[in-house]
Amino acid sequence: MINSSLLRWLLAALLTCLPLSAMAASGQVAAMGGLVTAAHPDGKTDVLHKGDDINKGDVIATSANSWVVLKMEDGASLTLRPNGKLRIIDYVYDPDNPQNGRSWLSLLQGALRSVTGAIGKLNHDSYQLTTPTATIGIRGTDYDVDVVPPGNEQGLAPGTYHTVHTGGTTIRGKDGGVVNVSPKQDVFTGESAPRPRRMKARQDSMWASIANFDFKEKIDGVLDGIHKRVHGGYTLNPQSLSRGRDQVMRYLDAHPEETSRRALHEARGKQGAPEAAMQTHPQYNKWQPGKPLPPVRERSRPHQGAGHKQNRD
Repeated sequence: MINSSLLRWLLAALLTCLPLSAMAASGQVAAMGGLVTAAHPDGKTDVLHKGDDINKGDVIATSANSWVVLKMEDGASLTLRPNGKLRIIDYVYDPDNPQNGRSWLSLLQGALRSVTGAIGKLNHDSYQLTTPTATIGIRGTDYDVDVVPPGNEQGLAPGTYHTVHTGGTTIRGKDGGVVNVSPKQDVFTGESAPRPRRMKARQDSMWASIANFDFKEKIDGVLDGIHKRVHGGYTLNPQSLSRGRDQVMRYLDAHPEETSRRALHEARGKQGAPEAAMQTHPQYNKWQPGKPLPPVRERSRPHQGAGHKQNRD
């Protein structure tokens, strides 16, 4: 029979052999308001407080007028608004072996803002978010997604509504159709539209309502403490990482531009173009991964002959 001292020694030895990614929590509650709960895989449900750990398998739920910002271990953030429900299917941050990284999430209901972290930066294929009607992949991104139920107060068709602030995403509908989404574009897919489609007009009422809620609760102030601000939204701040900072910094130094920005730089023939210029490129919203943007052509000025009088007004 193994005595208790030997058993404790064996357990300690086993734990020291496990990688940090196997022992670390997936994330923590960075800030919150109202009633937020976590349902665990063992069937228990806890009321969450600031600083509490979040782990894979947890289902995070917000009640009416409640919200939570989760800071994940790879520097990502997940902002869940009122009456939301988010499942952390799996979350593995392994900066030494990026191919092992996984950020697998499922938004069951409500509105979520996701700012991807090192997992998505190091390996885009390791990130996936599903809803009842869609699957979203990323290209280094800050985006919003809202799962709208039937009979909603806004009179919107039930389904998944999606918009991008920075970076880009791909969204796949139930029919397998895929749409690439760029900043300031809106996409919808649902039972009535199993193939994702770009909206002809932005759903201003939906996004304005969400923005007003975020402003009232000062959620941007929370995100400012986690991420770096860029034109239109947020991106990963490597200084916020508690581990793997050097590996991530080396990767970002070797890959200084996001794919879309790099394509624009190639099209214009210069590096370091401001992100604002990327947004104003006339063909930006038609950009597809792997295809460079066409060069911007300067408008030709009419020839001014010798007898031409210049208008000085």
